Amino acid sequence: DPLWSRGLGDVYKRQGIKAIAESAVLRLAQSTGDTSFLSVRSGHEAVCVDRKTGDFPIKILTLEVGHRRPLGVGAGSLALLAFLPNDDIERVLARYDASAAPGLPSTAMLREDIAAARKHGYALNPGRIIPDMLGVGVPVFDRAQHVVAALSVAAIRSRLSGARLQEVVASLQRAATELAAELAPRA
Repeated sequence: DPLWSRGLGDVYKRQGIKAIAESAVLRLAQSTGDTSFLSVRSGHEAVCVDRKTGDFPIKILTLEVGHRRPLGVGAGSLALLAFLPNDDIERVLARYDASAAPGLPSTAMLREDIAAARKHGYALNPGRIIPDMLGVGVPVFDRAQHVVAALSVAAIRSRLSGARLQEVVASLQRAATELAAELAPRA
């Protein structure tokens, strides 16, 4: 996996990105009241490595720790894909198989989602997995601006729209910036 072969991957694997990010994922769940996730790339898939639930009574538990999805499917997974270099995106999309499972978005839909994520600075899953559930995710970059993880929040549609969507995006972006600083190797 080229992501981990860039040198910093070994640091993350040894220290455990989950351990470093756990407080950020928990703070997101507490501040939003919704379910927050940490995902990392593994080849052409995204793997959920942490999940925390907020106190809102309706929990979105569509993704469990250890669960894998094709890159681009789901908000965190889309954030991992959309902010890769173009040639990496093309390699992933060339191997993407929308027929692998029912309900997977088409390659054309993924291209639209990638373009929207790059335009807005965050990835939005507009109910592709469960119609009444939305997810929003942001990439976490290393010092060289390579995507190393994604933070995301999932909630029922009414909780991730309008001004509240922008508040959650701002919380995610702050958390991603703080996490990037924590993940940076100590000089």
